[in-house]
Amino acid sequence: MQDSILLFDQTIEPRWCDFDMYNHLTSSKYIDLSIEARYTYFKNQIHKMPGMQLVTKSVQVDYKKPIYFSESINLKLYLLELSAVSFVLQTQFLVNNSINAIVITKLVTIMDNKIIKIPELFMNKLTGIK
Repeated sequence: MQDSILLFDQTIEPRWCDFDMYNHLTSSKYIDLSIEARYTYFKNQIHKMPGMQLVTKSVQVDYKKPIYFSESINLKLYLLELSAVSFVLQTQFLVNNSINAIVITKLVTIMDNKIIKIPELFMNKLTGIK
């Protein structure tokens, strides 16, 4: 896949408990919010396929600058790569149109404890086919 595809774009207001004593968004919250964005994007498909799981194969966080309390965060979820059995998503964390962090996650679909081909329902969602 050559170009990334924007899948999801939402602005959120983090809670006060998402921040550390230095007023920075905690490190683990970047991954948590990335998971939430992914779940929000896929929630209808996940519930239609009982027994199938989206499993993280790898995750990488690139912190560029801190996000402070009271800053709204614009989360953008992109599809970077897509194969028959895995896909790579990028979650960008933007404040005032500036990228503060990026989370890159490689996912696989699992059923009965085995990696399976990405189901058509998910493939269609990822590629924009209705």
